[in-house]
Amino acid sequence: MKVLEVNKPIIAVMPEHAHALSIISAHESYENWIFSNLIQVFHDQKAVVDNDKLLIRFLDDGFIHKSRITKFEEVQKSTFSRWFSDVLKPLMDCIDNNTYIITLLDSFYIPKHRPYYKTIHRPHMTLIYGYCLIEQCFFIADFFEGFYSFEKASFEEVRLGFENVPPGDWSKVSLIQKGENQYNFDLHHVIKSIKEYKLSICPHEQVLRGTNNMFNNVYGLDAYRIMLELIPFYFALGEECMDIRSFHLMYEHKKLMILRLNILGSIFKIDSELIQGFKEIEQEALILRNIGLKYLLTKNKQCIENILILLTRLIKKEDELLSQLLDIKGIKILT
Repeated sequence: MKVLEVNKPIIAVMPEHAHALSIISAHESYENWIFSNLIQVFHDQKAVVDNDKLLIRFLDDGFIHKSRITKFEEVQKSTFSRWFSDVLKPLMDCIDNNTYIITLLDSFYIPKHRPYYKTIHRPHMTLIYGYCLIEQCFFIADFFEGFYSFEKASFEEVRLGFENVPPGDWSKVSLIQKGENQYNFDLHHVIKSIKEYKLSICPHEQVLRGTNNMFNNVYGLDAYRIMLELIPFYFALGEECMDIRSFHLMYEHKKLMILRLNILGSIFKIDSELIQGFKEIEQEALILRNIGLKYLLTKNKQCIENILILLTRLIKKEDELLSQLLDIKGIKILT
């Protein structure tokens, strides 16, 4: 048996960051990295998948596992099939080499995915971090019934889940090792990212947009503002108008900001009232998330009206608090 170290991720909204954060959480530079990143958010106005039309993401989603504190490579799934008659061997070899695997498994074959097991075929990104020859199982992590957790799946279940993902879906296997590089808290990057979040800009991607039409993103506070337009728009059409993932991410984003302020407060003099203001925003984001959950259960129109009122207030308040934060002596110089 070999099981690589994983920990419950501080943020668990999407598999992209939950898997990666559960891996790097054991790295000694983990806190420095996470408090230096996961600041900017975005909404893709031309989401490829209709289910993502109301989804807000962290800009760092796709890059966490490629951070300076990890070693990362991708292998085509077809390579596994060509080189090995049985996929179990390369998966176990990776674990023996202290390498985590992130790959699509069909939830139809994974018992812990109860709503889908033997009912609905659904490829889903899964973390494989260990195996046991005695129990004939792999140790896997994913969102099982809506909650991120660490579970087991038999060798046969993982084999079937791996081999039965349609060729048209994500065809790569991500292999990740913990790196030896150290990462210091990046103060300049943090201040720059907070400013860009407040101003709803992303200079790097907006430069790329000039020559590449793949970017249709709205950033920062504007990603929340566009929800004020889209939610009532889809509600009026009688379509699904609530993506609870966006509201959970909003809450996680505010929770992380409070932790980040603890570090900034050790460098700069931050007024206690300002910190209290950010704590109030965190609580308001939690209330918003809970109203969103209530709407999903009741479909009560009043929930939508309450969300629009509270979200409008939250955006205004956060914008004001960020202005005060960026105007603090010392921080202002870095902007």
